[in-house]
Amino acid sequence: MSGRYTYKTNKGAALLFNIVFLVLCIASVAAYFMFPLWKAEVSYEMTAEQIKEILAESDEVSEEIADELAGKTLTVTLGLTLQTSSFVSSYSQSGKEIIDELIDDNVDSLVENLSAFVEEMMPVAVKAAAKKEARDALKEATGSDEFKDPENVDAQLDKVVDALSEENATVTSVTDAAMEAIENIYVTESGGLPMTEAQKAQCRENVQNSLKQMADEDGNISMSDLTAKIILQALNSVTEKTPDDQPLPDTDGNTQNRGGVKIFPVSVFANAETSGEESGSKDTSGGGASIDKEELKESLKAQIGDVFDESAMNVVAIIMKAVGGVLIFTFFTWAWVAFKILLRLTSENPTVKLWLPIWLGWLPCLILYIAPKLAMLALNKSADATLAGLTISVASCSVVSLIAAIAMIVLSFPYHALKKRVRDED
Repeated sequence: MSGRYTYKTNKGAALLFNIVFLVLCIASVAAYFMFPLWKAEVSYEMTAEQIKEILAESDEVSEEIADELAGKTLTVTLGLTLQTSSFVSSYSQSGKEIIDELIDDNVDSLVENLSAFVEEMMPVAVKAAAKKEARDALKEATGSDEFKDPENVDAQLDKVVDALSEENATVTSVTDAAMEAIENIYVTESGGLPMTEAQKAQCRENVQNSLKQMADEDGNISMSDLTAKIILQALNSVTEKTPDDQPLPDTDGNTQNRGGVKIFPVSVFANAETSGEESGSKDTSGGGASIDKEELKESLKAQIGDVFDESAMNVVAIIMKAVGGVLIFTFFTWAWVAFKILLRLTSENPTVKLWLPIWLGWLPCLILYIAPKLAMLALNKSADATLAGLTISVASCSVVSLIAAIAMIVLSFPYHALKKRVRDED
């Protein structure tokens, strides 16, 4: 009787262990479909001098931007996310279909990251452009373009940034705010001397012409749409092509690619010198094509897709299918143990072997998480000064499999002893 009781106790304990193992198996496989398989994020802190180089021009606005950023840094972040479903489904897809799916999975985050950088840069660029206008007017009157009260200048120009960020901002409203700020700066810096009507007219024309390039056809300025337009303009400059449906107008109304990477639209402040007759300065309607984020995403998809020729698509397809094969095998290692546990629920000996997931169930974690982490450690040790602002982070849902495998290893010691007792008593 005592031996039979001991057997039932050992069998019950084995079933409890099996339930824990079953939960680990389910969690390990489910994590691959609930979270991104692999997510990498690269952040780079850019200094004022690096921003100036990106502007690709050595004009006065670029100099002002560099001065505004003195001692500060701006962070640009790009990321890549890979989903398990993309690898598993790659066996039924062509190379182009695989690339399109990867782009679809990442274009939203790409647009958000680029938008965040541009929106962070926007106040700096707006203030720099307005400062340039104030300096020009001041130099004409006093012969010097140095500000006597920089703090007042910054306070006044912050009002311009606020006006541009307003939900219902228009060419007229922002121009009025900019003119008020510039006039106040001029009066303070010139010792109480007001701007002449000619100076006001020229300054308003320059500001207005520049703002028209940021506005839609009705003269409305949307920061979201403006950000999308800036990004697309920069991408078109980099790729040296301008799509017919999204021309890049310069301040003279010509649709052409301009030299340098015009990332920040306020750089046209330095070039807005068209006459009132040519620019129609009395017309406050917008002169630029309105572009929202959805249009930007479609354009990005097309431009990124153009990077991959047929041979590149085939290489990507082979890699995706190879990794997909590893994933499917990994799922099998966990599913096999789960299947054996369920199969032996009513068996006299419900214990199962665990070596398959313990040894092979965390293989994706080794490839996608551990190896990149080790590579980054090596990179950090050998990195030079140019990579000082670079930060790379990697995450993977395959870590759940590693944790489950470690848990199985720990539990396997008492489980093995229990399995031996159940076998001997059976």
